[in-house]
Amino acid sequence: MEQIKRVIVGLDFSATDQYVLKAVHHYDRLLNFEKIYLMHVIRDLDHPHYKSKQGEPQPLDEQLKSLMMEEVSHYFDGDSTKVDYMVKEGNLGTEVLKWQKVKQADLLMFGRKEKFTDTNLYGILNLAPCSVAFIPKNEEALKFDTVLLPIDGGEESVLAFEFAKRMKARLQAKIDLVNAYSLPQGYSFSGKSPEEFKSIMEENERKNIDEFLAEHEWTDEVNELHHLYLDRYDTLAGSLAEFINKTSNTAVVIGSQARTKLTRLLMGTKVKQLIEEVPNKLIFVVKDKNETFDFLDMISKI
Repeated sequence: MEQIKRVIVGLDFSATDQYVLKAVHHYDRLLNFEKIYLMHVIRDLDHPHYKSKQGEPQPLDEQLKSLMMEEVSHYFDGDSTKVDYMVKEGNLGTEVLKWQKVKQADLLMFGRKEKFTDTNLYGILNLAPCSVAFIPKNEEALKFDTVLLPIDGGEESVLAFEFAKRMKARLQAKIDLVNAYSLPQGYSFSGKSPEEFKSIMEENERKNIDEFLAEHEWTDEVNELHHLYLDRYDTLAGSLAEFINKTSNTAVVIGSQARTKLTRLLMGTKVKQLIEEVPNKLIFVVKDKNETFDFLDMISKI
């Protein structure tokens, strides 16, 4: 996975912006972004927020840029060449995806909304070829000391672990893993009790993860491996969310291979449900932007 150099940050002049800007400033100091694009998309000129400004002598986009610069002045120097401002008009998802392509952004950062599914953020998460971060309205979430990775040993696990390793090195954080397993259908024919078979399944999962870590020489990078047992009434995302919400001082990193897993995972419900049910954690959905759909195909699906 390439280093994160160029970041697009969505701002909407709501109370969420202060948390987003604090996060951007915090991680810029640690990761030293090359360029930060602060972006606001005008979706409806008839919205009261815009109509109240339309009688002013200064053009609306310039007024909004001035407001963005005022917000940002608390975190970045006003003459910083690192920060650029973009005010666009149109559909939020379309504009973000278009400018991600133009600016070759490695990461998109947005503030969390209470109803994630009812916003354009879900569509952007599905279709963006690069990584996406969701910032909660919780300043304490920035002060994590553990990076938690749901992991199964697949290619997404590689993406997530590479990202987590970088966070560990820069942020002095620990890496914890969580893996889920369930009993296969027909296990009762083995003659073993549910508890006996659960022990077998957990041990098999542990061996698989150990082999995965050894293959990549990551064994010493891990602080702790957690196992979640899913019974037939549990959902993977719901059980993960319940576990994550009980942890403290954690950020969550989820890997997604954009070409091979997007339709199977992100266009499904697992990540959506996980993000919905974990409102107070910093969540990174990590993708390899070199493995992506055709851009015009993405735009047509918004």
